[in-house]
Amino acid sequence: MARTGIFGRSGVGKSYFFGSVLEQTVSEFDYSVHFDIEDEEVGMSLKDGGLFKSFYVDREYANQVVEYQGREISLLQAVILKYRKVRVIPDGLTEGEQRDLFKEICEVAMVVGAHGHSMHLSADEAHIIIPDSGDLPDAVERVLTGGRKKGVEWTFCTQRPASLHPTAFTQMNFGVYFHLPKDNDRMKVNNSSGFNAYHRLENMSEREAYIENLDTGKLAHVDTDTIERVYPHFSGDDGIADEVLSDLGEEQERGGERPD
Repeated sequence: MARTGIFGRSGVGKSYFFGSVLEQTVSEFDYSVHFDIEDEEVGMSLKDGGLFKSFYVDREYANQVVEYQGREISLLQAVILKYRKVRVIPDGLTEGEQRDLFKEICEVAMVVGAHGHSMHLSADEAHIIIPDSGDLPDAVERVLTGGRKKGVEWTFCTQRPASLHPTAFTQMNFGVYFHLPKDNDRMKVNNSSGFNAYHRLENMSEREAYIENLDTGKLAHVDTDTIERVYPHFSGDDGIADEVLSDLGEEQERGGERPD
């Protein structure tokens, strides 16, 4: 069972790569939930032929309880059970409220797995919902440590691996590593990887990545710029502003004068 961590600084292409993984795997599962904090994968919820139904959860929805098949559960859990492939977007919720939502998702994931169905959980900005501070909620810990026995797989992506709970590192069996400029992020990855990630991840190009099978020790060095996606990706870290600023800088150099 695949338990995957994807790590890299903002703007290197990790979220784009993450989406390509979802495109290739979601259809293989009976259930799939993507916790989309930044609403970047709205393209996967296109009306015709999309991978997911979208469910925007504000404070009103977050507190609703409904009756579903003779028992009371949260509205979020009922939506997951009914539609099976759901993209959950927290709308105006605090980080604590987002973690509460993710706990509910984990609870229903283990129920689904216990009934013999396969389930895939995924989240970008995973350090927000699985933070390296305090104890994990029981439901989240069960997914991380025992989900594979119930047919529950997961893929988590973050630009801040140093802030991700260590249990996620100890339980993952695939690591995908992009450029990480900060020492504490590289050290956190290095502690769980089977190669010298601390030095190799310091000076990498955009879209360059290492993919490590932590079970076998196999390590691949790849150029993710060759990856194509079916659904459009909408991200605030795609580098558009960087390109504009670079162009302006080049023009200023050619002009010879700088503003005060």
